[in-house]
Amino acid sequence: MTNRRERELEEEVQQLRDEVARLRSQVSAAPRSGYGRPRREYRSKGTWLGLPLVHVCTGVDPETGRSGVARGIIAVGDVAVGLVALGGMAAGGICFGGVAVGLVCFSGVSLGLALAIGGVAIGGIALGGVAVGGIALGGVAVGYVALGGAAAGVYAFGDEYSSLRDFSEILGHPSLPDALRDLLKQVIASQ
Repeated sequence: MTNRRERELEEEVQQLRDEVARLRSQVSAAPRSGYGRPRREYRSKGTWLGLPLVHVCTGVDPETGRSGVARGIIAVGDVAVGLVALGGMAAGGICFGGVAVGLVCFSGVSLGLALAIGGVAIGGIALGGVAVGGIALGGVAVGYVALGGAAAGVYAFGDEYSSLRDFSEILGHPSLPDALRDLLKQVIASQ
């Protein structure tokens, strides 16, 4: 009776080992898709200046584990570079995304040469919660012309610190870091 039970147990152990080996081979053969998103890509056949008219690239390359980059006149992807770029990180002419750098940007964090609109916006014209630019409009606005709840600039309009020259009042505040105080003194002196 004991021998029979031992043989049954040995057979079960062998079946389990075979199942583990089968599962291991399936796991090693499966593509690594990062965050559960397989790589998807579309590239239009039409091109202009060597770039596809439309390039869509999302997900992670299973071999390298890196996000793909969409590059095209119209680029859409996790990372997008194009005349019109839409992505988590976008760069180009007109950009939409989480973080964007370009000529005109609409994103959470925008760095736009001409126009930046976003939570944090830096650009020629900047509109955002925190806006820094030649013309800045936002909750906190810093610029040559600044309009906001707290505004600093040569021409500043807001509830707090109406102009850079009036901004000097804050220099004596004890919570202001020394490095920032020195920088502000230099800016004010240059006006």
